[in-house]
Amino acid sequence: MAYRSHNNESGYDESRFKNAVDENFHCSICLNIAKDARMCQHNQHIFCCSCIEEHLRVNAQRCPQCQDNLTVATLLPARVINNMISMLKINCHYASRGCPEFINVEDLERHVESCGFAPVLCSNERCDKEINKRDKIK
Repeated sequence: MAYRSHNNESGYDESRFKNAVDENFHCSICLNIAKDARMCQHNQHIFCCSCIEEHLRVNAQRCPQCQDNLTVATLLPARVINNMISMLKINCHYASRGCPEFINVEDLERHVESCGFAPVLCSNERCDKEINKRDKIK
């Protein structure tokens, strides 16, 4: 049942983390580090919220791990797992553009919004080049 999703809503790729991540933090569907983790009520299998909601919409209303009956309404938030993941260090979405930052997962979106390595279009006339936000003034 497991597969690797490339959906932006699915989990975080483990290679983005500064340190090794506990195997218990992996989504059983996309195999990435769970994003907005949810769990089945009886056996507490962990999933990304978007992964398990998609599974329940497309497939049977069962946990993909233990096959217990499961619906969106019976999913439980995995608060302890989410709290622990929120404190892990992850690299910026723009690491491939040069951002050296490792940020706590809980601060990632705020960092990304203001990151100087975010792609923007050059503001010079007739220039369609994509540059880093921090270089736009130059």
